[in-house]
Amino acid sequence: MVGKAKTRQLDRIANQRAVTVARAARLGWGGVALSLVMWQLTQYPPPISRDGVLWLTLAIAVYNVPLRFAKRVSPRTVAVMAVASVVGDFLACTGWLALTVNDVTATTYVIYMIVAAEAGLLFRWKGTIAFIAAFVLTFALFYVFRSVEFHFPYHLENHAFRTGIVCLLALIIGSLSNSSALLVEDVEKLSLTDALTGLGNRRALTSGWPRRSTAPSVTGCLSA
Repeated sequence: MVGKAKTRQLDRIANQRAVTVARAARLGWGGVALSLVMWQLTQYPPPISRDGVLWLTLAIAVYNVPLRFAKRVSPRTVAVMAVASVVGDFLACTGWLALTVNDVTATTYVIYMIVAAEAGLLFRWKGTIAFIAAFVLTFALFYVFRSVEFHFPYHLENHAFRTGIVCLLALIIGSLSNSSALLVEDVEKLSLTDALTGLGNRRALTSGWPRRSTAPSVTGCLSA
C-alpha cells in the first residue's frame, strides 16, 4: 500500500511537471517572436551581432519543439525535459544578455525573471536555489565583462539592486510553489483519511493509500 501511494504521488508530480513544461514550451514561441521583433527594431545601440540574434532565435524555436510533447512521455523523460527547459531558457537569456552587452542601460536582465518563475514552478526550492546561484554568478561576470571591454562605469548599487530584484522574485515564486504543493498534499491526505480515527477511508482503500496513519486511534485516546 505504501509503495502504491508513493507511486501515485510521484505520478501526480510528474503530470504537473509535464503540464508546466508543455505550457512553457508554448510560451517559448512568444520568446521567438520577441527575438525577431528585437532583431528588427533594436537600433540604439544594435546588438553586437545581428546574425547572432537570428541564430539564438532559431535555437529557441528548435529546443521548444520537443518540449511541447512533454505530456506524452514517461515521468523520467519529463524530468529530463524539465531540466532541459530551464537550462535552455537560462542559456537563451544569457545569450541575449551577451548580444546586448554594448547597451549602457543593460536592461535585458529582466528576461531572467521568466526563468526564475519557470525554475520555481518546476522544481520548487531546489529550482529556485539553483537559479539564484547561476544568475548571481552570470550577472556578476556580465558586469565585469562590460566594464573591461566597453569601459562602462561600474555602479555597485545598480548591480546590487538588479541582482536583488531578480533573486527576490525567484524566492517569492519558489515559496509560493512549495507552499501550494504542500497544500495539495495535505488536502489529498485529508480526503483519504477518516477525520476521527486518522485511518484510511473507502477512497483510500480503492486508491492504494496506506491503511495506517500516524494519528492516534480512538482506542488509544480512550485508554489514555
